[in-house]
Amino acid sequence: MDNARLLLLIDRALEGTLSTRERDELQELLADLSNEGAVMQALENKWELFESKKAVFSNEQGQEVLQRILEGNGDTDDSQSSDKKLRALFPWFKVVAVVLLIAATWKVIDFYSNSCDTYGCDTKKMTIEQAVAQSGIKPGSDKATIVLADGKSVPLNESNTGLLSKKGKVYVCNSANGQIVYEVQSDEVGISGYHTVNVPKGGHYRVALEDGTKIHLNAGSSLRFPIRFADGVREVEMTGEGFFEVAADAKSPFLVKTPLQTVRVLGTTFNIHAYPDLGKMKTTLVEGVVEVLQQDHAATLKPGETAISKLGQRDIHIQKGDIDKDLAWHNDYFIFENEEITSIMERVARWYNIEVSFQGKLENVRLGGMFRRSKSIVQLLESFEATGLVAFNIEGRRITVIGKTATR
Repeated sequence: MDNARLLLLIDRALEGTLSTRERDELQELLADLSNEGAVMQALENKWELFESKKAVFSNEQGQEVLQRILEGNGDTDDSQSSDKKLRALFPWFKVVAVVLLIAATWKVIDFYSNSCDTYGCDTKKMTIEQAVAQSGIKPGSDKATIVLADGKSVPLNESNTGLLSKKGKVYVCNSANGQIVYEVQSDEVGISGYHTVNVPKGGHYRVALEDGTKIHLNAGSSLRFPIRFADGVREVEMTGEGFFEVAADAKSPFLVKTPLQTVRVLGTTFNIHAYPDLGKMKTTLVEGVVEVLQQDHAATLKPGETAISKLGQRDIHIQKGDIDKDLAWHNDYFIFENEEITSIMERVARWYNIEVSFQGKLENVRLGGMFRRSKSIVQLLESFEATGLVAFNIEGRRITVIGKTATR
């Protein structure tokens, strides 16, 4: 598929100049999942083009933009069936909606910025950039600490690679790509002891266990695991957030214990969000089957479902999950959809290792957007300020979110 042709059709859709034939052509391109690689590459190109601009959207607006492309400008009397049609035609429609709306809103905000250049009102951008640079606020990176079975604490970073620990024929190594790797060179049993990986705010890390299971830990997370799993038992303890790719072993279930839940699997892919300070935990299943246990309650998840447990409640609530959003961090993105600003800034604070405080009326402030986690915090803050709903004051590593009376 010609990427240039795809981008041309997208641009014309945004301008409202698509002919009926061109709209049908674009609809066919988006609906054909065999084109996914080319479509995503085209979207990546467009994302890079507009990434330096403001990127603010609501989930409803995103769906409306894509609906306009797929169905034309006609009205619909059944919004629910329309939403189902969108998802059926294009399962990854959120990414498209986000990118397209970035392009659309950029035109408006670019006009605003040019006007401010003329009238002297565009001073916030430099203020935020300078404050962030002066404060040294940077995106998270490969950073963690491992506490070995003998109690020795070893920092994990790019400058400290190679062999970390050896017990029997079990070797623990730190690779240059931000991952702990186990190498087992015998079937020796009876090796006891636990290692703990602690990931601070402003960091993330990967762990490859001796059974082949891979775990990606988000900022502010910890993982405790044995040097070697005992026969028939594979059990780890985790707080924070982790993405698991569990190696299949029908004879040895894999258990993940958190403060609120225990997740039992044989071999599958899932995400656990279990920060103790939030008072709730959720497990989102990507593929396979998992059993979620909480006290005397149990629930089995199917792919695409999420199990939620809350502190002080015995029941496990099962609902349809949002895999794109729940796995965004694992794929180097923040995705916010009509989310409270306080919740947004909690996640931002963990990743950029900052302190956040709030001032003014913020109860009804909900925002959305899609941002690369590996990029500077500047774009995110500028984008939210562009809504007119909030402002930011940066002092050192503390950011104060100030509610404003302006509305969209």
